[in-house]
Amino acid sequence: MWIHILKFSKIYASWIALRIFATLVLTYSNIFISQLLKKIIEMAVNKSIHGINTYILMGLIVFILGITSKYFFRYATSKYGNCVMRDIRIATVDYVNKLPSDYTMKNKIGEILAKLSGYANVVQNFMATEFINLIYMPIRL
Repeated sequence: MWIHILKFSKIYASWIALRIFATLVLTYSNIFISQLLKKIIEMAVNKSIHGINTYILMGLIVFILGITSKYFFRYATSKYGNCVMRDIRIATVDYVNKLPSDYTMKNKIGEILAKLSGYANVVQNFMATEFINLIYMPIRL
């Protein structure tokens, strides 16, 4: 199944690259923010506030960068997911239309299309929600 999805994904390589890049930026910004917060808390506990403004400014910049990368991640996800699913559905309908009429009379094509559409939605939801974890979790560990 993944081979067929990759076949449809080739023409959307730029969206996939944007998505992966945004995921990496988001991952590293989250890690960097946590390190900055740890450093700011250590400075506050030690009552050494010299240079804390720099850390707060860096945290704000990284936070804005993280929000921007999250936006691009969501945008690329929806654009890529919708386009690939549209292409898969069009290819499925074209395939079903090419089937002989006696096959379509024997089998319930509506059920087959509903199942395929459901499977396509599962793949689209995976790409929208779980894809980030494939990159995020190994880096975070």
